[in-house]
Amino acid sequence: SDKRLPWDELIPQLVWRGTDFRFLSIQNSLERPSFEKHVEGKTNSNADKNKAATTILRENIHKWLPRWKGVVYTAESEIEATRTKTLPKINMKFADVAEGGKHPAIGAKEYKKWEKIGFPVAGERMNEVVLSKYKYHIDVGGGGGTTWTGTVRKLGMPGLLFHHITPTKDYIHDQIQPWVHYVPVQSDLSDLMEKLEWAETHQAEARRIAETATALMEHLSTSVGFEPLFEQNMLNPLLGVIEAYKPMNLRDEKSWDDAFGQLGGGDFSPFLECSPDEGCEVRKGPKGKGS
Repeated sequence: SDKRLPWDELIPQLVWRGTDFRFLSIQNSLERPSFEKHVEGKTNSNADKNKAATTILRENIHKWLPRWKGVVYTAESEIEATRTKTLPKINMKFADVAEGGKHPAIGAKEYKKWEKIGFPVAGERMNEVVLSKYKYHIDVGGGGGTTWTGTVRKLGMPGLLFHHITPTKDYIHDQIQPWVHYVPVQSDLSDLMEKLEWAETHQAEARRIAETATALMEHLSTSVGFEPLFEQNMLNPLLGVIEAYKPMNLRDEKSWDDAFGQLGGGDFSPFLECSPDEGCEVRKGPKGKGS
C-alpha cells in the first residue's frame, strides 16, 4: 500500500503483541513464571524489584514458555535502554490473558503483582496499522505450536519477520523459505538476540528478505496466486478422500450392522444414527451400550 513506511523510517524495534497462552501440550515441562513461587520473598528488600525479578527470570529462562521468554528479554532490553538512554531493542508484551475468558492484560488481576514492581508483562493492544510501523516482528507459536494469522499478516508487513521454528507447521510454511522470506528463530528463542543483532548489522540483506516476503503475500492475495495454493492444500486432498471412498453395497436388505460386521467384526461401532423421520441420535458406544 502507498501508506507503508519506507524501510529506513520503520521503528527499529522487535515488536510482538499477543495472548498469554500455552505452548505445545507435548512440551508440558515449560511453564509460566509465578510471581508468588519464583519472585516473591526472594529479593533483597532494598533492591530494585523489577531488576531483581528480571535477573531471577533470566537465570531460569530455560523453564519458561516461549512467549514468556520474550517478555523476559523485553524486561532486560528496557533496563539496558534506561541505562544507555536508547530505544529498547525488544518490545514483546502480552496484550491479552486467555484464562477466565480472553481479557486485556493491562490491569488484569493475573498481572497485578508483576505490574506493581514495574515488570513489563502487559502492553497496549496494537492493530496492524500500528504494527506495520515497526522494523522487526516475530510470530511466537501458541497452543498448536504456530500462529497462522500472525505469520501471514507479519510476512505482508514492510518489516522483517523472525519466524518461530517449532515441531509443527501450517500450510503457508511450505510456501516460505528461511533467509529468503524470514529469519528463522529456534523454538526456545535461544538465538533471538543473535539473529536480531544480525539484522541490525546487515540492513541490506534484512530489507531484501522483508521485501521478498511482502511481494509473496501480495501475490498470494490475488486469485492467480491463491488458486494453486487452494488446489494444493484444499481441493486435491478432498478429491483424494472422495476418490478413495467406497460405498458399501447393501443389497438384499442387509443391515448396516451386518455390513460393518463383515468389514471389521467388533472393531466398528456406530456413533451417529440418522433417520428421515427422527433425525440423528448419538450412540456413544457399541450396540447395547449406548446412552
